[in-house]
Amino acid sequence: MKHLAQKIRAADHLLLSTHKDPDGDGIGSMLALARALRASGKRVDLILPDPCPERFRFLDPDRLLEWLPYDAAGFGGTRPDLAVIVDTHQWALLGHIGELLKLERIPTLFFDHHPLRDGRRSDVISDPNASSNGELVYRLLTNYLDLPIDQRIGECLYASIAFDTHSFRYIRNSPTPHLVAADLLSRGVDANEIYRHLFASNPVGKLRLMGRLMGAVKIDDGGRLAWVGLPLAWIREHGVCEDDMRDAVNCLLEIEGIEVAALLKEVGDREVKVSLRSKGRFEIHEVAQQFGGGGHPYAAGATICETLADSCGRVLERLESIMREDRPA
Repeated sequence: MKHLAQKIRAADHLLLSTHKDPDGDGIGSMLALARALRASGKRVDLILPDPCPERFRFLDPDRLLEWLPYDAAGFGGTRPDLAVIVDTHQWALLGHIGELLKLERIPTLFFDHHPLRDGRRSDVISDPNASSNGELVYRLLTNYLDLPIDQRIGECLYASIAFDTHSFRYIRNSPTPHLVAADLLSRGVDANEIYRHLFASNPVGKLRLMGRLMGAVKIDDGGRLAWVGLPLAWIREHGVCEDDMRDAVNCLLEIEGIEVAALLKEVGDREVKVSLRSKGRFEIHEVAQQFGGGGHPYAAGATICETLADSCGRVLERLESIMREDRPA
């Protein structure tokens, strides 16, 4: 963190980005860091590899976030001194942004809270014990950059933490997320308004699709594994977007007796996004890694370039193999 702070102080022009299919943690972290750095006199650009989902737009009323502002020709004479990527350490998850950074040879650091697959990397600053990247940005601003956090920055940080902990349900028994949240509330953050945007503004189509999806859930492994495949045709029929179904897998995990949940969502021709969750008895991130993905020990995901049926078969086989080891003799 000290190394990251030194690099940021030395840069006059920074570029911030996050992973493809950006979520509340990545977007909130980007905006909070950008606002604090801009207030300190830095030039900061924010670009996304994919468009910002509508439910996170309330964090960006002045439209700081951009999608595809740069083309393959380069940065148009405004080459950044440093790129900071939040909420991932994988180049593959940056899409065209990663390709452009490599092409232009922009010094790049990853600021993340996901465990590294292959040990330490000099370009990654990561703390897998943190609840969210928002928690890490809060720590960076207060302890290492000594930059003030106003209400708008606080809103972005609070949204980051609330989103990645699913409204403080998954905090790994750490008091830190609550302590940080309490400090942000004291700075004028409206927790009710943020909750409304993140978790209480679901379209009717999602409700109807969730009912259909829950009716298709299958329970295996003696009642410990819940899984379901979501066809793209269902998503289109109910008029919802991909982001609307991001948290659907959590509903499966809330079933009594279930230890592991899997949602396999068809998003294109031979393209399936896999979301895996665990209550803590089984670590499932290695399963995601086997399919080129990653994440946390108890919350992970991947994208598989196969049919929905084939993806379901392969993922279930891997999940059942790790759960089989925990069966009584």
